[in-house]
Parts: sequence; C-alpha cells; structure tokens
Amino acid sequence: MAIRVLLDFRYLVQAPSFTTRSIDRVASALQEFHNHKEAIISQGVRADWKIPKLELLQSVVPSIRQSGAVMQWSADITEHAHVEEIKVPARVSNNQNYNSQIVRHLDQLDKCFCFDLATSLEHRVNKEGGDKDSSDLDVDKEHEPDAKKIHLSDYSSPTRRLLNYFSISSSLLLGARPSAHKPYCTFATATTAVTHQRCLAT
Repeated sequence: MAIRVLLDFRYLVQAPSFTTRSIDRVASALQEFHNHKEAIISQGVRADWKIPKLELLQSVVPSIRQSGAVMQWSADITEHAHVEEIKVPARVSNNQNYNSQIVRHLDQLDKCFCFDLATSLEHRVNKEGGDKDSSDLDVDKEHEPDAKKIHLSDYSSPTRRLLNYFSISSSLLLGARPSAHKPYCTFATATTAVTHQRCLAT
C-alpha cells in the first residue's frame, strides 16, 4: 500500500497544471504514504526513513502552491537536448577537436533536414493529377503555386562550389593531372563517383 501511494504521488506531481482539488490529492497521497510506511520497516526492507529525497517530498505541495507545476523545473528537456545535440555527435567523432566535429555533424544534419524538406515540397509542387477529394475543390485557385513557373533550384544558393567527381576521375585516369597524388583518391564507376577528403585540394 505504501509503495502504491508513493507511486501515485509521483505520477500526480507530474501534472502540467494544478487545481485546488488536484493539490489536495497530491497531499493526500503523501499523507497516506506516511500512514503506511511502517509496514515497509516491519518487513525488514529498511531500518529507518532517513532518506534526504524523502524529506524533500514534504516541500512539494507548498512549492506547487507557491510556484506552480513542478514539471517546469524539470531538467528532462534540456538533458534530452544535451544527449541529442552533444553526446550523439561526440560518439561519431574521432575523440579530437570535439567542438568543430560536433558543429560539423549538426550542420550536416540540418542540411539533410533542409534537403528532405525541399524535396518533399518540390514533390508536392510538381505532383500532377492524383486523387482529389471534395476538400480540394474549396482551395483558393488564385493563390496556388504554378508548378511550371516554380522550381526549387531557382531559390537555391549553394554554399560551396559543386565538383563533378566523374570528370575529375576520368581526367586522373587519362593522366591530365600529372601532379595528383597517387594512389588516386577519386574514382568512379558508370553510376557512382567516390572521393576521399584528403584529395580535394589537388
């Protein structure tokens, strides 16, 4: 019984907002825990109740009355963001120059997200025909984009020079670049071109 009401207390405290009735339910659950906690000691699970976090529970209800929901003080959101934005990118690094590698990783994720967004938007703009339900008939035709006039490449602004690795690979094979380091770091098949980062300066 004591453990059940302690869990009830924990779940009730996580509410995003409180009314007088819900605060009374939280206080009642905590009081019920204190009324039944001796059963845990009598079973020999604990010798005493000198637990700092248990003492802290006494201040939860007054804190809710004074400052509002307890969840606003939770570090869960920032901890999750720390894991996603720092720890995961750090795991894929080579354990050197963390800052620059993490920033590069996050930049690449952002570019992939933007690319996915742009391709999905372009797909929607270029989509012709398809099933139209009755809700599509109510759309204001005057403000719909013209798929023949709009293309996302008109709005793109590449941040770096685009390289044709197929032509670089063929020029290396033909000997057009005699100063290039060997073994060659750029090679291609009929459908795929691959380059190693070390050779981009050549």
